[in-house]
Amino acid sequence: MILKFTKKIFKEGISSFFVVLMFFSMLVGCKDLSSSSKTDKTSTSKSASSQFNESSSSSSSIDQQKINEYLRFTKIYGGYSVALKEMPEFTSVISIPNMYQDEPVLEIEDKEFNEFEITEVIIPSSILKIGGEAFKDCDSLQSVTFEENSKLTSIGTSAFNCCGALSNIVIPSGVTNIGDYAFNYCGSLTNIVIPNGVTKIAEGTFVECDSIQSVIFEKNSRLASIEGWAFYDCYSLTSIEIPNGVTSIGEYAFRDCILLQSVTFGENSKLTSIEERAFLNCNLLQSVIFGENSKLASIGNWAFCACVSLISIVIPSSVTSVGEYAFDSCNSLTIYCEVSSKPRGWSSNWNGDWESNENDSIPVYWSGEWSYVDGIPTPNNN
Repeated sequence: MILKFTKKIFKEGISSFFVVLMFFSMLVGCKDLSSSSKTDKTSTSKSASSQFNESSSSSSSIDQQKINEYLRFTKIYGGYSVALKEMPEFTSVISIPNMYQDEPVLEIEDKEFNEFEITEVIIPSSILKIGGEAFKDCDSLQSVTFEENSKLTSIGTSAFNCCGALSNIVIPSGVTNIGDYAFNYCGSLTNIVIPNGVTKIAEGTFVECDSIQSVIFEKNSRLASIEGWAFYDCYSLTSIEIPNGVTSIGEYAFRDCILLQSVTFGENSKLTSIEERAFLNCNLLQSVIFGENSKLASIGNWAFCACVSLISIVIPSSVTSVGEYAFDSCNSLTIYCEVSSKPRGWSSNWNGDWESNENDSIPVYWSGEWSYVDGIPTPNNN
């Protein structure tokens, strides 16, 4: 029993101490334990309502001038940045104005709206950047509305981290950067559209967004990488089509996406690497399709471990490296290879089983031993 537990920890790929430490730190991150932040933000300052211009957008009959009294503006190059000094007593909807003293409001400052009991924020078209942890731990925040013709280009690291009630956000089409852990633990998000200018899904961007059912990439996507932990534990996600420009999928990127059934890479996909444990414990994954002219070169250790519903996979001829136990515990799997024999760079136990310590536990058919029948890979002896 102890041996089996030890093996399980090794299979998961991180020590039990590291798991506890990492997730404790992530959970603690959802509520800053320091005592300072909120009290510092609630200091009273005299009214400056006469210095503001009315914002043109509002989702309700908000008195913008009254809200302006609770905002702080700081001069930056080309305009102003904005912060929330204290939460208004008369509304939970925060509308940010386009202009201050006849200059545009360009940035939402780092950490300056976080932990407030905001239910909705209305962001003007003038905003170019949402700072790091800007709305972190706003656990009552349900909706983020961007004005039409938004100029937003960047969403900072952990900007909406732990906004557990957030269910409505449409990322503006001009966004090119979404920071690490930007939507970490946003458990009410159901659908996300990634603008075509975004070049990477950063580390942990959607960790434990456990209600996300679909991730759609806009046409002509420039996405080049999906980094580690990007969609970890998005267990409502059922399918995903990876844009052709993606070259790498990071470690644990789709780990524990237990309802994920299909992953598709298009024709002429530039994908070269799937890193270790990228699809670990995707229990319902049945189909992984690498398009024609695949450039895939490496499949990492335990990459598809415990994908117990995976029936077949065709490994392209371009693959020069397959790591240890890449398909461990894939008990229903048959592997079809486009090469005629195991390349030198493939691990000796690439298709082995960890529990039994067998190196060739999963059936493999090499080139010449199988063919497509009605588009389905089939052994020639069948």
